[in-house]
Amino acid sequence: MKQLSRKEIAEIIINQKEWTDQEWTDATGISRQTFWRMRNNKIKGVESKTLELMASASGHEITWKDHTKNQGQLQSSQKQSLGGDMTIERAVIKNQLGQIDVLNTKIDYLNKQINRLKQVRIESGWNFRMTTVLNESIFDTFKVSTLKTIHKTGNIVKCRGHKKITSVPVTITGDVSMLGYTSQEIESLTAINLFLLYHKDSISEVVKIIKHLKQTEDLNVSSKGIRILKAKDNSYKSFETEYFYTKDNDSWDAKSYWTFLGNQTE
Repeated sequence: MKQLSRKEIAEIIINQKEWTDQEWTDATGISRQTFWRMRNNKIKGVESKTLELMASASGHEITWKDHTKNQGQLQSSQKQSLGGDMTIERAVIKNQLGQIDVLNTKIDYLNKQINRLKQVRIESGWNFRMTTVLNESIFDTFKVSTLKTIHKTGNIVKCRGHKKITSVPVTITGDVSMLGYTSQEIESLTAINLFLLYHKDSISEVVKIIKHLKQTEDLNVSSKGIRILKAKDNSYKSFETEYFYTKDNDSWDAKSYWTFLGNQTE
């Protein structure tokens, strides 16, 4: 049986049981706003306790893959769904979920502050900064395997949905003269054309972060490492880089800082 994400489990349960938001609230003790947000795709993540309560109320059981409870299998329950005098249990669970929501809000705030402090720390040292916005729909069109093929062949046009991919703009701040380009020339390349300048040894890291952004439920992601870019004269330059990604609805605001280290032999 397929392992499902929390979001997929929530969608299956709420679509199979044709209840109103109020009926879900009456059955589970969870607020109506939570179910409204689920139906309108406004919720960032669904707590495992919320899903377990929804499953019990609708006659389902969830078998979690491991202790993280990020993935699980959903099946019909042999037990009777919630009913009778469950007021106290629902109140306790509702209170626990409320505390979890408060903690998640604090965690999101602290993660944003950590990212902000990291960016302040490196503000004085970088040569240039790249910023762009990556919509999640691009990830669905732009498979990781296609990334490798495009980089190997240099052929973007044959990629399904290439017009959507090549339209992603990049903004450059700072000095890119070590690459032999002006800022305007780099910006005119767009994100995917800029990707073609990556050295083959840097591709695995790009692929790794794209996979992570597709799968993670985190709202803030950062990474750092050495990246190698091809200059205008076809020589290679190495950079120390730090990347910061912030989730905003269905998009990732991406910001990276590049510090020039020197020439790189191919």
